[in-house]
Amino acid sequence: MKKILLGLVLMLGFTSTNVTAQTFYSCTEKVYCYYNDETEEFDNCDEYIEESSLFEVNETMTVFIHTTESMKSTYYVRSTETLDSGLIIYHVISDVGNEYSYVFDDEYDEIRCLIVFSDDSMAILGFTIKSIF
Repeated sequence: MKKILLGLVLMLGFTSTNVTAQTFYSCTEKVYCYYNDETEEFDNCDEYIEESSLFEVNETMTVFIHTTESMKSTYYVRSTETLDSGLIIYHVISDVGNEYSYVFDDEYDEIRCLIVFSDDSMAILGFTIKSIF
């Protein structure tokens, strides 16, 4: 009887455990798009620059780290929105106190960051996702 109970406990433990893990987004290039007040559109959105980088989102989706060859930044998630389309929007504050909104789009292999500068001008920093693991 003890063996049966132990077996059931072990089976239930393995079947009811939710496994969540960190998610990594490996990126190959980036682009800066600046908002043009006259045309009311973002310009230069097709001028990609090769740059390898890695986004690491922790298992609770409360922090992510962006690493490039020259820097490493930590972003603390203030709120998250998951849209029906599968987009995940992170409203974050960086390790140096700047606020951003990041959009992770697995379907189109893109990560976009909306930047609002102190003079209310805007830019989008985009990254092309190579792989997700």
